[in-house]
Amino acid sequence: MKHFYFKKRTMCIFLCLLLSTMTTFGQQTLDYLTNNKIVAAENAVPDDWQNDLWVNKDFVELAVGDSHEIWARRLPEIIDGPISNNVQLPIYNFVIVEGNSVSVDQQGVVTANSQGKSIIKVTYNEKEAYGRHYGPVSRVNVTYVVVNVTDQSAGNIDITNDLTSSSYDTYYFSEENYILPLSVAAENATSLKVYCNGTVVSKDGEKYPLILENRANIIEVVASNGVNEKYWARVIDARKIEVDINNLSSPGQPIFLTHKVEVGFRGIVLPLPKLATFYNPCTSFGFGWGDEDKTKVIYSLDNNEVIKSNDPQLGQYALADHNKIIFNVNKVGRIVLSNGHIKEYWWGEALGEDKKYKGKISAGLGSPTRNGDFSFFPDITIDVAAPYRSVTFEDIDLEGKDHTMVATPESFKDFSKVYTSGSYSFKLFANDMNLTFPVWSGLIVTNKSDNITIGGVGNQLNSAAGGDVSGVGNYGVIYSANSGGMPHSDTKEISFEVDKAHAPHRVQGCYVTNNTYAVHSMGSFQDLMGNHIKKNNAYSPF
Repeated sequence: MKHFYFKKRTMCIFLCLLLSTMTTFGQQTLDYLTNNKIVAAENAVPDDWQNDLWVNKDFVELAVGDSHEIWARRLPEIIDGPISNNVQLPIYNFVIVEGNSVSVDQQGVVTANSQGKSIIKVTYNEKEAYGRHYGPVSRVNVTYVVVNVTDQSAGNIDITNDLTSSSYDTYYFSEENYILPLSVAAENATSLKVYCNGTVVSKDGEKYPLILENRANIIEVVASNGVNEKYWARVIDARKIEVDINNLSSPGQPIFLTHKVEVGFRGIVLPLPKLATFYNPCTSFGFGWGDEDKTKVIYSLDNNEVIKSNDPQLGQYALADHNKIIFNVNKVGRIVLSNGHIKEYWWGEALGEDKKYKGKISAGLGSPTRNGDFSFFPDITIDVAAPYRSVTFEDIDLEGKDHTMVATPESFKDFSKVYTSGSYSFKLFANDMNLTFPVWSGLIVTNKSDNITIGGVGNQLNSAAGGDVSGVGNYGVIYSANSGGMPHSDTKEISFEVDKAHAPHRVQGCYVTNNTYAVHSMGSFQDLMGNHIKKNNAYSPF
């Protein structure tokens, strides 16, 4: 019995240590919720990107002794249903991460104690409610409130800018960051500094290029005239997203003309999610709203055609997960999707009413359907190839049988031409630098069929196979020479250009054989240097 008791006690100690380790690990991974540091940006889309956070103001100016209450809202709300509007709140955290001009309590009440700037980080904890688990705010959605305590003695300095976005907008990017050119001016100031996430931004031409990261970005402007100083700040959301492009007509294959393409996004959110008594998105099929009243992602094609989210699984609150745009490509070349944004329709209050009230208000059952354009999406490029084409040279007119593009060696004099077969352009050059030995280089089209006559350069335009690969059509003869007419013995490339309207293109293969002259004149199967020559009087596929 003692032996059994000892084993049981040992197991208990081991389990306690394991649980303690797990708890500590959990605290370490969530320390961004309550530590006094600004959360570093990570260039990835986290799994919990939809755990969002709003505040009523991101920039506040106070006089010493004044106070301001931060109203925080978890999104999506912790709610028991879309109609009952019974909302539970998580525990919110308010932590000063920069400055000492204010104090803040755990109800979000900020008190101005001395002049200067302070930055407050706002987060919320995880919570169990209504039989499910609600996670903490995502690292990328941690937000900040900038408080400037001032005596209002900035004189007549006035800061202006051309920023048109609101707190409901997000700048989405799919690469490393989002570059936002910002125009800033300060009237009656002699110096002006712009900061993005604590780093001074140098002016580039007429704009300040703000490098927005995958986080809530803190933008600051300081203007001075040597006596007075004016300060302005704004918190701008930018988020990394993943753009997924699929060929529905031929999965995993290059996109060709008329193919059906699907473009989807991971990492986006509804600009106005369900917010009890304020906003209710209109995105449900067959729920009393017309097709034009459904929230969707919208892009413009370079031919001014507008394409929209038409994901069959798009529901009233599901834009974050079901936002695909499905369309047929109608041109060859590079297609650019631009001016990407979200067109949202909602039923409820006018935009901005949530900033005026803490908590819920009386539900406005008679409120109209409203709409607005929100957020900024990255441009998307899609390369569309033309269908594969066989270059047969049958579209080159040779004026009958046993003809070439250049009838005789004498007509090679001072001749150049660019011509097209299928989607490909070939070049032919000739000159008379040596009248007894005319020089040409490039590709000549012929349909000659003499593979019997022995010797003579006149037979250089005959196929040793007696015609093209089919035996009856046109074919090309290629010769690569230097300026003196001597062949490039080490050349193994055939140069041609692809019609830009049909690019990009992939060469699938070709058929190659010798000409009649090469086969018969080198009867010993050796070139002038004694090297072995392969006799080939049939076409070999490549």
